[in-house]
Amino acid sequence: MTKKKLLSLTLLLGLMTLPAMAMAADDDSDSQDGASTQQMLCNKRSEVMKNLSANYREAPTALGVSSNGGVLEVMTSKDGKTWTVLLTKPDGTSCLVAMGNSWENVKYIAAGTNS
Repeated sequence: MTKKKLLSLTLLLGLMTLPAMAMAADDDSDSQDGASTQQMLCNKRSEVMKNLSANYREAPTALGVSSNGGVLEVMTSKDGKTWTVLLTKPDGTSCLVAMGNSWENVKYIAAGTNS
């Protein structure tokens, strides 16, 4: 993600009230693709939730607990026009994992079962 896109995304989410970017270096500097840095938008969960609700009318629709104690949440607008995936760390910091448009819930069908 380019710095310009990252800045635009930060402004869009309204996460500029606190330091919004946490940078994590990729230790594999010899990788063939040349990627050496990842950037994520992070803030207090309460601030992230407030901004997603106010700006996109998104609310939690699914969640799961990760093996490291974090919580992965899917936030969607009621009409499905927007969605956001957040990872909230045990310390209460939420980081944006992905966001997009046109969310659609699908019927759960376990693999290998006949419908």
